[in-house]
Amino acid sequence: MIRVFVVDDNPTFLATAALVIEATPGAELVGTATSAEDALDHHDLCGRGDVDLVLLDHQLPGMTGLDAAAVLAQRYEAAATPRPVIVVMSSYERHELPTASLGWRFVDRFVPKAHLSPATIRSCWSAGAVGEAQVEGGTK
Repeated sequence: MIRVFVVDDNPTFLATAALVIEATPGAELVGTATSAEDALDHHDLCGRGDVDLVLLDHQLPGMTGLDAAAVLAQRYEAAATPRPVIVVMSSYERHELPTASLGWRFVDRFVPKAHLSPATIRSCWSAGAVGEAQVEGGTK
């Protein structure tokens, strides 16, 4: 079972993501948050290995999705626990987003929100589980 946690400040996208995850065989939604700070406070993301895949919106109020990716990766490393696959999502294409952030090195995959589907969930999990960092449609 792929345990998925979604972080997005848009309630419509959270509901859509929940439906996509529900329609994905072998996946279950284990939690949601509307900000990076709320996600980092959530007990499922405390470095215990309770989450397999995190879908993070790039643009969140307060801390960005990239900042949260860095904190998550460091948290799991400190706990000596395999970290979840971290996917950053956006309404924008990857080339339209800032590239200077060091947070990108902690991201396993970038997926435009319009591409979210059961196949994308499975693909992100499979690619991340074997360490193939990618952008939807090609390697990052």
